[in-house]
Amino acid sequence: MNRRDAVFIKINEKELMLVACDSLGGIGPKSMDFVKAEVATCAKYTFRVALSEILSLGGNPIAFSLTLSTEPYPFIEQALSGIKGELEACGLSPLPFVVSSEKNFPTHQTGLGVTVIGMVNHEELIFEKSCEGLNVFLLGSPAVGEEVLAKQNEIAGPSDIIALRESVLCGDIIPVGSKGVFWELTTFLQSTGLTVEIENPFPLPLYKSCGPATALLFTTWEEEKKIHKVSKKPLFRLGKLRKT
Repeated sequence: MNRRDAVFIKINEKELMLVACDSLGGIGPKSMDFVKAEVATCAKYTFRVALSEILSLGGNPIAFSLTLSTEPYPFIEQALSGIKGELEACGLSPLPFVVSSEKNFPTHQTGLGVTVIGMVNHEELIFEKSCEGLNVFLLGSPAVGEEVLAKQNEIAGPSDIIALRESVLCGDIIPVGSKGVFWELTTFLQSTGLTVEIENPFPLPLYKSCGPATALLFTTWEEEKKIHKVSKKPLFRLGKLRKT
């Protein structure tokens, strides 16, 4: 079963395996890259997207894969350093992993992909838990490309998902990526059969790309005051869920 960018695989009556992935191209240190960035940074933010999908569903990561379109040296070690740094920043243990890179030809543009595998018990799965009356919030600011580095104090990430899971009674948590807030919100509402009247004027562009999952949509009974205690990232209220 698919949920946006994750796949559910039933292992037994108690457990589900979750698989999520993300990719990046044209961003890196190579001569033909459109945005210049270190490979460690590229891998970190690509990993964050897949990790966010696993965590937002209530899962716990157990392994990951890294595929690089670049030469092994020095890019594998750089990429792994970015990923390991993100795990440390989230308070997560090191994970087993497998890596593949281009060994036959020289490359002139960066590309990489990350897959994260997680596990979750059925009763802990955060999936279509929302109901009428819950508040809908957006945590973090939409950012893409060079904006991501410029807004690091404003963008949401895996550590915020962990904080929400631990401290806020959430119905659903949805990482928002390149398709933007409006697309993710519309897809979510279609799957739940609910609607929300967006409180105007909403201060952020709803159609703008949120790049590597720089914002989180989530539903909760809590109000702003409680959420501000959990995360200092920008917080925006969209409205309240209603039946269609």
